[in-house]
Amino acid sequence: MFEEVTIRKFRCFKELNVEGLKKFNLFVGQNNVGKTTFLEAVFLAAGYCNPRLAASIEAIRRRAARFEMRVNIPAVTHYAESPWDGLFYDFDASSPISIDTIQSLGNSSSKKSRHRISFELAVEFGQDYSIPAITTQEKSELDSSSNGISGVDGPSPSFLTRLSMTTTEGKKQTVNRLSLLSDGTPTLEKNIPITTQSVLFTPNQPSSMEDNSKRYSKLQEVGKERAVIEGLRAFEPRLEYLTVLWKGQAPEISCKLRGIEKMIPLPLMGDGMTRLLSMMLVVIESSEGVALLDELENGIHYSKREQTWELLAEMSKFSNAQIIATTHSMECVVAAYEAFKKMGRTSEFALYRFERVGDDVKPIAYNWDTFKRALESGLEVR
Repeated sequence: MFEEVTIRKFRCFKELNVEGLKKFNLFVGQNNVGKTTFLEAVFLAAGYCNPRLAASIEAIRRRAARFEMRVNIPAVTHYAESPWDGLFYDFDASSPISIDTIQSLGNSSSKKSRHRISFELAVEFGQDYSIPAITTQEKSELDSSSNGISGVDGPSPSFLTRLSMTTTEGKKQTVNRLSLLSDGTPTLEKNIPITTQSVLFTPNQPSSMEDNSKRYSKLQEVGKERAVIEGLRAFEPRLEYLTVLWKGQAPEISCKLRGIEKMIPLPLMGDGMTRLLSMMLVVIESSEGVALLDELENGIHYSKREQTWELLAEMSKFSNAQIIATTHSMECVVAAYEAFKKMGRTSEFALYRFERVGDDVKPIAYNWDTFKRALESGLEVR
């Protein structure tokens, strides 16, 4: 679980320190103050040493299905723009990004230990350097899971620019690189498996039906789908069960409603049901990790937001996942207050507001008492 995150030179953050993170965290603030950026930073940190995740968040920002970067440039210098400039503060790729974290690791409170883990992202420009070859099998595995970033088989051309990620934990340091080759192909130096138990869920790229089907199928395999079905019944009382059916070449979750013989595809139940199921499955998928939910209120009727928090908290209990979410909605903030008070879990919740002060973004943390007083006094906490 993340307890503290310090970010330097990442997107809109020159320097930002957020401490005191809890099991459940809600971030508020005006547009363009860095709420989504904070989620992205935690997502990168949860990935430990995988620069492929940096390309993934760029694809999500650009609403692209895959990370595509095909160019024909004969040469670059250290003055040239890099494909990763959008990750860096003020688009200055010459200043490395650093993300320092304090995390409590372990499966139970008695076994958890605190670790300081640091990450640095830097850009290097064209040198006389060739990427070590990977095997055909590694290339196949990489192509199937790398969001459009390929490996290479045999000798590789020199790179134009590369993104390096350095991870430091205690005395151990790991460096991995994602390179743009001289032929315009983005390539990892070696096949780096994604080991993070973290899922970033955003309005720009919500979970696909295929993703949801795979996640739900895993639950069915171990007989753990009941909690999800019971949660959805709070929104649709007629729901009897869910199942995954193949429609053409793709899987699709379908619903059985009481009194209706035919199975109903989930998308026909409305965006709210689909989004709620997606968030519940994301929290379960992030077992022992962190679920990152951007604009949590989207698609959920205001009268159901308290129940939404209760369901997500229940899923978190099931998977032991930390939740970090953002919202623009005061109703969502109030719903969180009411839900955690009702559940008796107020010590597990934290509210943060980002405010822009000049060129900097500053976090304002609310403990439960200040949160309660602010709401009771009618103060604006967003």
